[in-house]
This record gives sequence, structure tokens and C-alpha cells, in this order.
Amino acid sequence: MFSVLSKRVLIMKIFTPHYFIFWLSIFSVGSLLGQTPQMLLMPMPPPIPDDYDKCYGRAEMPNRYEMAEVEQLVTEAYVKTLEIPAIYKMVEEVVLIKEASVEWITIPAVYEIINEQVLVKEESKVLSEQYEEVTEEILLEEEKGKWVQELDPNCTSPNSEDCIIMHWEKIPAKYKTETQKILKKLGGRYDRVLPPEYKMVTKRVMVTPPRIEERIIPAIYDTLIKQVLVEPAKTEQILVPAAYKTVLEKRLIEIGGHHDWIEILCPQKVSANVVRQVQQTLWGEGVFDGAIDGIMGPKTKQALQRFQLENNLPKGNLNKETMAALGLNYLD
Repeated sequence: MFSVLSKRVLIMKIFTPHYFIFWLSIFSVGSLLGQTPQMLLMPMPPPIPDDYDKCYGRAEMPNRYEMAEVEQLVTEAYVKTLEIPAIYKMVEEVVLIKEASVEWITIPAVYEIINEQVLVKEESKVLSEQYEEVTEEILLEEEKGKWVQELDPNCTSPNSEDCIIMHWEKIPAKYKTETQKILKKLGGRYDRVLPPEYKMVTKRVMVTPPRIEERIIPAIYDTLIKQVLVEPAKTEQILVPAAYKTVLEKRLIEIGGHHDWIEILCPQKVSANVVRQVQQTLWGEGVFDGAIDGIMGPKTKQALQRFQLENNLPKGNLNKETMAALGLNYLD
């Protein structure tokens, strides 16, 4: 900001004779070149060292945007009530099924089988004697007769039953011959001794007599598995945090509408071939319906402005950004 005194000094300097001559020369040169003073007073593009043979033009700059990652809210934070079920555990429990008791049982006698030698006949003295053997026949079956059926070998009858004859036949008596010792004479003294006689006898002998015993019947238990409550059911409130997602957001970083210097395709390079390529590309984009004749006419300029507007490009000339968007590399 200038103070009042500074403004006065500036006005005085501007209207000094030297500055008057300077402004007069500017208007005179502008008249000779066919340019208005406003064009001569426009700011010039900044100089670029060692970057010659390039052209710059003033274009209407579009809004400038950038894509930035932002956190977008998906769901807001809220309180959630949880139903927490009861907690149980399985435990084992020993349960009495039947109490202990006492019973009396009879234990029978125990026997065993033994073999024992038993005296049958005691030792004895025998007198000497004399015997003789006598043989005799003993009648077993008396004499008898029986009928025997036979066939007559001389029978001439055709009936076989007429040829049967009965013959009474004698069956002689049956005897058996037995030889026995018969005492003939006894001796006068004991001349020999007969030994005792024994025999083996099998008998059952009681080893343990029968008895009554007391027996304790133990108690009977069973193991049961049951469910025991450890912690009752309850409710619990928890805070569920807000959920976000990262999205790309288009942000305005510079407001357009103003004019600025920007590199353009130099006029001597805008050949008919270049214009035809521009027209073909604009036609492919659906913004140009004129003839592809290589002439930068009103329809071509109008289509170019429409393409720049739709694609947020600097407007007013064939600038570098527009050429790049058209896929033409004449500025590289």
C-alpha cells in the first residue's frame, strides 16, 4: 500500500518531461506497428534461458484440480448391545445307588475222593488136604422134536403150495461137561498160611466242614456328569467406532478464468497437415463435423474450443496441453 505522499511523488514523476517523452514514444511505435497501447502494456512471459525458438501465447486458464486421498465416513460410531450367553461347565458327581449291606451265606462242606486199601480177609492157616478131579455131564436141554417145512422135489403140481411137505425132525438133548475138585482127604496139621486179602476202595472224605460266613456287600456308586452354571447370562454395551474408507477426491487448487502465458505451437509450424490431424482427432472425439481440409476455419476453431472446454484445458490457441490431449507431439 502506498501512502498519500508516495502517491503524489509517483504522479509527479510520471508527468515529468522525461516520462512524457517515454509515453509519447510508446504510443508512436504502437501506431507504426498497428498495435494498441494496451497490447504493448501487456506483461511479457518470463524469459527462459537457453530455451529459444519456442512460442508462448496468452490462454484462458481452466480451473486446476488435483486428486487427493480423503477419509470418507461409511458408518457412524454407535453403541451395540451384546447378549453374552451364560457359561456352563460339565462336572462329575459320584452318586450313591445302593448302600452297603451284610448277608449271611452258607458255605458247604468240602470233600475229596480218596482211594483206600481195605482188608477183606485176614491171614489164615490152612490144613493140608487132597483133592481129586471129577468130570460129569450136566443136562442143559432135553431131547425134543420140531416141524421142518420142505419142498417135495418130486411134486408135479404147477402150484408151489401143493409141493410143501412138513417133516417132524428130532432135536437131541444138550449137555455140558464140568470138571470139579472134590476133597478126598484132610491133612493132619496146618502146613501152610494164607496171606490176608485187600481191595482198593474209593470213598469221599470231608476235608472242610460246612460253615456260615458273614459277607459285606459294598455300596454301589455311579458317576453322573451334569452341567453347572459358572457365569449367568448378561448384556454388555460396546462402542463400535465409525468406519471410514479412503477415496480419491477431486480438489480445486486454482481458480481459472484468468489469462496466462503458456507454450503454444508456433504459427509457422501450424501447417495444413497439422490442422488436418487436429481436425481428424476432433472428429474422432465427436466435436467436429466439418470438412477435413487442413484449414483452421471457424468450425475447426469452434470444435477446438469445445474440446478444450470439455477436457478442462487452457482455451484460445493450440497450446502444449491441448496438443498433448490430442495426442500430437509437435511441441516435444
